[in-house]
Amino acid sequence: MFCEKCGSPLPPAAQYCTRCGKQLMARMQFASPSRNPVQEHIRLLGILWMALSAVNVLGGGALLIVANTFFARWNRFQPRCTRPFFSLC
Repeated sequence: MFCEKCGSPLPPAAQYCTRCGKQLMARMQFASPSRNPVQEHIRLLGILWMALSAVNVLGGGALLIVANTFFARWNRFQPRCTRPFFSLC
């Protein structure tokens, strides 16, 4: 910390400048707003829910890729349905 008037270095707990004698202003300390424990739990639950959703999406995509890889060859040998779309093949 430095004096505003003369620029000399000051110790952290000084109230007056040792060189020019100017009275120093007290440092402003800001209190951080404390969160409610319920808000913290809801925030954590939201983060965990989003992480679980991401894992589900990635797992579903991987399962779709694996299923297409293994079962795609059977779809080629299936006979095509030539009947109208409303009837069962």
